[in-house]
Amino acid sequence: MIPIRRICSICLFAWLAVPLAAEAAGLGGHPSGKKTDRAQYARLCERFESGDTTLTSDQYATVYYGFAAQSRYNGSLGYGEVDAMTLIEQDKPQEAFALCERILSKAPVSLQGHMMLLLAAGRAAIPPEQACRYAIRFDGLLDAVFRSGDGRSVRTAFRVLSVADEYVVMQALGVESVLSQSLVEEHYDRIEISGATGYEGDEIYFDVSLPMKHLDKVFGKNSRTVRHTA
Repeated sequence: MIPIRRICSICLFAWLAVPLAAEAAGLGGHPSGKKTDRAQYARLCERFESGDTTLTSDQYATVYYGFAAQSRYNGSLGYGEVDAMTLIEQDKPQEAFALCERILSKAPVSLQGHMMLLLAAGRAAIPPEQACRYAIRFDGLLDAVFRSGDGRSVRTAFRVLSVADEYVVMQALGVESVLSQSLVEEHYDRIEISGATGYEGDEIYFDVSLPMKHLDKVFGKNSRTVRHTA
């Protein structure tokens, strides 16, 4: 598990570089439940990967949740983010940054990949212009998840693409520690927490239907205890 509070330095680096992408208007019908034309999605991803600042909150959500329909989607099994964290802990931020760039070329919506890259960039003194587009992307993706719900119940759970994304979201909320994690009602994670600077309550709910569906596809429904944790 990634130590809690590490998001602080990352967010500081990312959010000093670019304005917050969140918009005041509500989403209405949230893109997490919509299908998008393949060609249209590809064009949207090109804009997203370039760090296009004109993308709307709706479009960020389409990019994030639409990735679950792509062949590259690996659910909660990860793309190498744990290796990047190991490199950072070994004080090899340049190598970690390069690895994260490769990870994000495969999985451009990985929240953990973006978080690790920005942390590595800060420690390796990577020029801000080289990491700026990733900061823009990270902000937009987090905003998409925060707009999917408020995390206070199963009905309003934050919808994520992986278990690792849950921990990035909790770090962004300033969660100090995780006390327990349990799967309820088939595809919701209930996380009991202690202390949070950006969240009120002692439980956070996540909708993990998309990564659970991927696990079922890869391993079969009897494998639901196979979980990837950050």
